[in-house]
Amino acid sequence: MRKNPFFTLGLALGLYFVLSASALGTPFSAGAKIGSLGLGVEAGYSINSLFKLRANANFLPLSTLSSHIDLSHNPDKRLSLKDRMLKSLSGGFIQNADYDLDVKNALTAGLLLDFHPFMGGFRLTAGAYYYDWETRITGTPNGAIRIGDHSFNAADVGQEKIHVSRNKFAPYLGVGWGMDPGTSFGLSMDFSLGLLYAKLKSDYGVSGPIADPTHPLHSQYQQAIDQKMNDFKKISKLLRFHPEISMGLTFRF
Repeated sequence: MRKNPFFTLGLALGLYFVLSASALGTPFSAGAKIGSLGLGVEAGYSINSLFKLRANANFLPLSTLSSHIDLSHNPDKRLSLKDRMLKSLSGGFIQNADYDLDVKNALTAGLLLDFHPFMGGFRLTAGAYYYDWETRITGTPNGAIRIGDHSFNAADVGQEKIHVSRNKFAPYLGVGWGMDPGTSFGLSMDFSLGLLYAKLKSDYGVSGPIADPTHPLHSQYQQAIDQKMNDFKKISKLLRFHPEISMGLTFRF
């Protein structure tokens, strides 16, 4: 009976990976880490002495940043560092009003492939993350507010609503140092440094009558919003790369 060459090749590759894993010992590892993405847990699978797969999940408790800001008679120099950060994050929309800020905890989950070119601890990493984070800002103006080059009365604006988030899908590239895939058993320190590409997105709207296309000031309002959104896009380009730095411990079974 004639053998299928693809079957023969697949069988050979399968035996190669099985024998490689057997030579390395148990291919599974687990670990814990802390870093810019928060607290995380990780599981790994050593394919051979060159390649390793890793999956992780991380939690960053950002909800503690949620707060109330009164900017009616409170200039920037009197704001706390936290409130200044949140004001910057809003793209500059926050101004003469009372604001409630609801910052969601950041949840990330990554699937990564490590390449160990020297069959040692040094690695090059590529993969992607699921990035779940957003901030919602609700404001009630206490007087006239200025958007772009235009000023509007509080009665026309009503309540302001700002939503800032990142793309859910974030490609990742990085380097690191950790357990050699050829290690058969033991505990090791782990260090990672890389970048996630996750664009910032922002939406702004108001509940007042000025949002109605028939309102006499609607065209000015829309022009002001478009100008402000363009300014935000310029800022967001600088923030689309999210640094990832972490350290932790890995145990090979």
